[in-house]
Amino acid sequence: MRSTYAPAVIALALVLTACSSPTVPAAESTESPLAETVETESATTSPEASELSLVVDTTNLVVTSSEGITEVAYTDGAGIVAAITELLGAAPEESEVPVSDPAYPFDRTAFSWDGVRIVVDNADNFASVWITAAESGDVALASTNGVVVGDAVDRALEAGASEPGLPDEVAEGANFLTMNLVPVPGTTSTWDSSVEGSQFVYLEIADDAVTTIHAPMDDFSDL
Repeated sequence: MRSTYAPAVIALALVLTACSSPTVPAAESTESPLAETVETESATTSPEASELSLVVDTTNLVVTSSEGITEVAYTDGAGIVAAITELLGAAPEESEVPVSDPAYPFDRTAFSWDGVRIVVDNADNFASVWITAAESGDVALASTNGVVVGDAVDRALEAGASEPGLPDEVAEGANFLTMNLVPVPGTTSTWDSSVEGSQFVYLEIADDAVTTIHAPMDDFSDL
């Protein structure tokens, strides 16, 4: 799965580390992910509360600017960096991502703004996103279901997040939720070998609140 570090989840290092993921088939619905925002009260900013927003979905980012709504797939890393740079009105801080395992010498570049981090694989232009704040300047940051960093776990569950289907031996102590699962044909979940693998939006949890929104993640990578 595409990630530059593994969150602190007991016994999940082999499941939630970096690798290439197969292309995910487009969702059947053509409705904009912004329309899926759950209308529940939240103490933090939601996409509809700001004219400008960056919304994280499983297969793409949804950028709402003064010129309209644009969806950019994670397969277009350069396009994502350009869209966010224009939206936030600032160039990112750029850095090379260190290789954590010599066996997998991925060549990756990180692009960072306040509350937003994009990592692009220089070999295939695939991007991954991390959101660590509810807003960046005057731009609202959220998941497609309206979940933002700072929301309580109960709020995320009400919006459609779910407990991960982890094996019993590693489920206790898991500090994340999954959201917007998209099946990936031809894969098998490493959490349950009887079901097809999926990609999803990953919500990292600490102190009963969402601390990070990350996508895409999956449950079938073998790295």
